[in-house]
Amino acid sequence: MGITIVQKSSGRQARKGAKKALILAGGAITGASFMAGGLKALNDYIKDSSVADFDVFVGISAGSLLAAPLVGGISPEEMLKAFSGRSKKFSKFSVWHYYYPNIYEYLSRPLDFTKKILAKKYDASSIAEILPSGLFDNSPIEHYIRKNIENNDLTNSFRSTKKATGKSLYVVASALDDAKRVVFGPDERTDVPISKAIQASTAMPGFYKPVRIDGVDYVDGGVQQTAAIDIAVEKGAELIVCYNPFRPHTKEGRISGEGIMAVLNQIFRTFFHDRLHVAVEKFKNDPNFKGDIILVEPKDDDKAFFDLNPLLFSNRIKAACLGFQSVMGSIEEHYDEVKGIFTKYGIELTKQRVGRELDFLKEAGDDSEKLRKILEE
Repeated sequence: MGITIVQKSSGRQARKGAKKALILAGGAITGASFMAGGLKALNDYIKDSSVADFDVFVGISAGSLLAAPLVGGISPEEMLKAFSGRSKKFSKFSVWHYYYPNIYEYLSRPLDFTKKILAKKYDASSIAEILPSGLFDNSPIEHYIRKNIENNDLTNSFRSTKKATGKSLYVVASALDDAKRVVFGPDERTDVPISKAIQASTAMPGFYKPVRIDGVDYVDGGVQQTAAIDIAVEKGAELIVCYNPFRPHTKEGRISGEGIMAVLNQIFRTFFHDRLHVAVEKFKNDPNFKGDIILVEPKDDDKAFFDLNPLLFSNRIKAACLGFQSVMGSIEEHYDEVKGIFTKYGIELTKQRVGRELDFLKEAGDDSEKLRKILEE
């Protein structure tokens, strides 16, 4: 199933004044691209409004890279254009924003260790200190977000964003030393700029070095929770659309035969997916929650997306196409049910546009240039 629905609102009664939340979970660069393509599909189903018109946005890890622009009114199509440098609102998101080496620690840590040797203040266990805390440094991501916020005359403050747009943005990170979840937002922790909170939330352990803010090290928000549904509920949202691109793949044969990367990929996907469904089940059984949850994920037999290396920057266009097709296919299977729920909250769905775009995608085949143009329209 690509869509899981928890419907607890009663009857057909309209709830047009109720808050609507969009939660975007993590999934590295291919997960972000997959979600961007999927958000474009959802956007194309929505008539006379858009996915940027929700009231509450929660971004975790790579999902925060998409949630923040949406709050500022940037469309999924415009975000997709940023990958190719064709956006008029966002500068090109390049490979160096993503793969910037952790140069400082590569140089400083061996030097610090040498000083310990000379001072005879080391033991065998301290040899590990030579290794960096992460292969890459994601500070260019912070700079990219900050500069594009400025270029679009938007604000880098959670409170000011809420005041200017009426929308609430929450970004989730994990404090490394005490292993606690930290929520940045207009009525949570407000002293950190949005761009810095996104840097903290996207700091995948091992891949990026931890992000230090006021003496505290932060890592990927997905370490604590796959998707913080409880935040949306706590903020009063009654319609919650949660998009998780990272789920395990069900296949015939042995995954172990495909090597260690396939094994790790499956294990991490299983962990994040199962933890998310525990949270969904919690609110399904919570008598105090009277709203509706629509969880959107890839199907468990989506081998094409599973086979994409989640950390490979060059997979972003293909991942976006797969995300578009995945969401479109899933909504088609549950169209009447999804439409009925959305209608309660004043969101009208239509099929007028997406069918034509799917035909164009099929015609484009493996032509990446044609695929890119279709997604950006």
